[in-house]
Amino acid sequence: MQRFIEYLKTAPLRGARLVHHEFIPSGGVIYGNLDPPLAPSLRSALAKEDISRLYQHQAEGLSRFRKGENVVIATPTASGKSLIYNLALVELLSKEKNGHGLYLFPLKALAQDQYQAFVSFNQELPSELQLEAAVYDGDTPPSRRRRIKENLPHLIISNPDMLHFGLLPFHQQWEDFFRNLRLVVIDEVHTYRGIFGSHLVQILRRLQRVCQLYGSEPRYILLSATIANARDFANRLTGMKFRAVEKNGAPQAGRHFFFINPDSSATTVAGRLFVKALQEGLKTIAFTQ
Repeated sequence: MQRFIEYLKTAPLRGARLVHHEFIPSGGVIYGNLDPPLAPSLRSALAKEDISRLYQHQAEGLSRFRKGENVVIATPTASGKSLIYNLALVELLSKEKNGHGLYLFPLKALAQDQYQAFVSFNQELPSELQLEAAVYDGDTPPSRRRRIKENLPHLIISNPDMLHFGLLPFHQQWEDFFRNLRLVVIDEVHTYRGIFGSHLVQILRRLQRVCQLYGSEPRYILLSATIANARDFANRLTGMKFRAVEKNGAPQAGRHFFFINPDSSATTVAGRLFVKALQEGLKTIAFTQ
């Protein structure tokens, strides 16, 4: 990494100029406490994944959900937000065996990633706490969809489009699911802005009306990258009251920010820097449109 930094600072960048470099130091870990603590079986499952304590935002988010509140978690990427809603679901359904959860992700690839993460976590639980989960989206084959509807899993992982086209219009076929829906998780809510966001608003209103029809009042956990006014945003998106958890307790590595002014094509310059980073052996990802 240091060689790459020196390259950016000292080497002549063809078609570009380094105008500013900022380093943000690493942040230390802040742990939180749960009262009451997690059940021994849950603590044992977490220990198998090398988790001995919850970060502050994880403990606060779960505590607020336990109190009956809707919660929006707005902390940086890779801060362990998914553990909050997975623990919330397991605790909730350990008391309500017929209950269901619904996880909504904006991308099918992200839904698959989170499904695999949930399966991994679920396998570490004792048999009496293990939950059945299924992905139900546009890639789910018709035969698999029929099996899911006939034998409802505890957790359905989907996206807003599939909720709109595949579940809500056929709510009579999903009556058991909506009647016993206890938790709705919406990830990456910072992406739901503008027209895209207004579409989700209407879908969530329909979801709430269907739940009211069948007598259920699911609670919500929303997840977001760091944004301003997370609570107000969640309130507007769902029409419900939320409590925001915004203080990150997870450790953060130091970060370098480089501001580069391209004199030629920005794409060409970015490509050269990408290749240089790979040559230095750095794990590299490029975001493009």
